[in-house]
Amino acid sequence: MGLPPILKNMNGFLDGVSLAGAIAEVTIPTLARTFEDYRGGGMDGNIGIDMGQENIEFEWKLGGHITAGYGSYAAQTHDATMIRWVGAYQDDGTGLLKVVEIVVRGRHQEIAPGTGKAGEKSEETFKTRASFYQMSVDGAEIIYIDIPNMVCRVNGNDRMAEMRAALGI
Repeated sequence: MGLPPILKNMNGFLDGVSLAGAIAEVTIPTLARTFEDYRGGGMDGNIGIDMGQENIEFEWKLGGHITAGYGSYAAQTHDATMIRWVGAYQDDGTGLLKVVEIVVRGRHQEIAPGTGKAGEKSEETFKTRASFYQMSVDGAEIIYIDIPNMVCRVNGNDRMAEMRAALGI
């Protein structure tokens, strides 16, 4: 077994503008489904019934004070801000590079300016609540979630297609 690809570098884009040199850290969104327990007569235990997508939150930190980050605070639409993150993962055994790209559209739920102390670095943390999420690896779509349009594709398989058809959407 070879070595796992390790994140060697990254960049972020806010509404298409590069944050190279300013983006300090990201917390890649956790993807989770809401389950409710169900146990019917004749069953020996509960099963989880999938009730839909849980909140998708993308947290990112900028080094210092970057005014552009504040531009879409209190936006009126659910998809007002687009954030694109690109990570370069490299396998040190083979040298092969893997490109992971995540795109979210949403609006800022929280901006935490952090603390300030003269002569020390500072970071500002943004939490963006997403209504759209897409992950691609080396250009191939892995996950595509468009909550308002009821689309959830995993490796090209649209898990919501039959539901949309049943509802006439």
